[in-house]
Amino acid sequence: MDFQNWLEQYKTAWTTCDLDKMKEYIAKDYQAREIRRGELMDFGYEESINGWEQGFQFVQESDGVWELKQLNHYSLHPNQEMVVLMATIRLNDKRVPTANLFFETFEEKEGAWQLVRSYIEAGLPSDNIDEY
Repeated sequence: MDFQNWLEQYKTAWTTCDLDKMKEYIAKDYQAREIRRGELMDFGYEESINGWEQGFQFVQESDGVWELKQLNHYSLHPNQEMVVLMATIRLNDKRVPTANLFFETFEEKEGAWQLVRSYIEAGLPSDNIDEY
């Protein structure tokens, strides 16, 4: 599958809170760095899945919806792509006050695309989405 089609499936798994698909789409050797209020946190696959599970549960229990905006896309290498996404949640048709900016690196391994690295700026004002 080409990257663009796969990326649409990845974003759909995110916006529909499909944890099983996210588990498939994230590499077991995934590495991430998140900055929130100036504090740095590094984490891997297990912590990521736990975070997705909590986030998806919150969205579903709150009757919320993900608002996901793709800001840019870069080809890094023949089998590596980076996508910049901004994400927030809408509750009762209003955005929550914060959003996260994701720099996601995807790699094709054995014919399948997977998320291998993330750099995340968390807790940004959600109104920033409108600036892009």
